[in-house]
Amino acid sequence: MAKEIPEFETDEETAKFWDEHDSSEYIEDAEWGQFEWLPAEDRCESCGGKMESKVVDIPLWKKYLTLSQVKVYHCPMCDITKLSEEGRREVIRIEKILQKKNIRELLPQKVIAA
Repeated sequence: MAKEIPEFETDEETAKFWDEHDSSEYIEDAEWGQFEWLPAEDRCESCGGKMESKVVDIPLWKKYLTLSQVKVYHCPMCDITKLSEEGRREVIRIEKILQKKNIRELLPQKVIAA
């Protein structure tokens, strides 16, 4: 039979108790669960710090194509910038469109002549 878990008044009391006791003595017939851990989008993969959210314009193809108002995350500690998941999906979508189209069809005629 499992022991009864006492009531705690503070987080410190709780932590101290579990540091000093074996949880298997207090939990009986527990079911194991599964979960998938995903890092938060706004956390730096290098240092784990919180990244700052910014909105920027990203040139995709020379000066002729710009993805406007894209959310990115910047880590001031590591000086790393990464696209938000939404921005990454949009870049992939545009790349697929450009692969299907003849890029010359998308440019103004005066640009092609230059």
